[in-house]
Amino acid sequence: MNMEHIRSDDSLIEWLGKTEPSLRQSDRVDLLAKALAPDSWERSGTVFQSQGHAQYLIKLQQPGWHTPPWRSSQPLSDCFDIHFELDIPILFGGGPVPCRLHFETSPYMSRKKLESLPVDTSAFVKLADAFTASLHRCMRGTTWELCHTSLQKARLDCPLNQATTVAEFSAILVPRIEQIRESISSALADARAVIRCT
Repeated sequence: MNMEHIRSDDSLIEWLGKTEPSLRQSDRVDLLAKALAPDSWERSGTVFQSQGHAQYLIKLQQPGWHTPPWRSSQPLSDCFDIHFELDIPILFGGGPVPCRLHFETSPYMSRKKLESLPVDTSAFVKLADAFTASLHRCMRGTTWELCHTSLQKARLDCPLNQATTVAEFSAILVPRIEQIRESISSALADARAVIRCT
């Protein structure tokens, strides 16, 4: 990978939109992910095609928020992945960037796939429900919108326009994810304790 540098004063949208052959788009998004959050966060970026245009996704998580991928010989409740997912809208020159907190299996499985597994999935569902209940109690009074879907547990939009620099976006994003970081870790500990007691 060519290590083109991203500068803090670069326009986030313009930098992502570059199409130079020296750096693949997926590497460009990965570099942006690393520039947005401190080293204490695990950060990655990817690009995939959706509805005829590229989608730029950034994933941020803390150590301990995820496990190795599930193997059929282990309980499904031991295989989870908690992370923030950002979908950067460069196609229209910006707009709100949804920052979603996800709780999913490791690796990700849709609800339909989960229900079709030839193993008992009830402990994973109980883990997810206990995590959600504990997290939502801890998050009362925050600026985050609480979500009750099987995948998404909380959501917050971060403003982004054509002129927003990498440093400006980071200054918006990092305090917002840090605001609930401890709540997520605490909710995970609570949920795992519920599973151990059953």
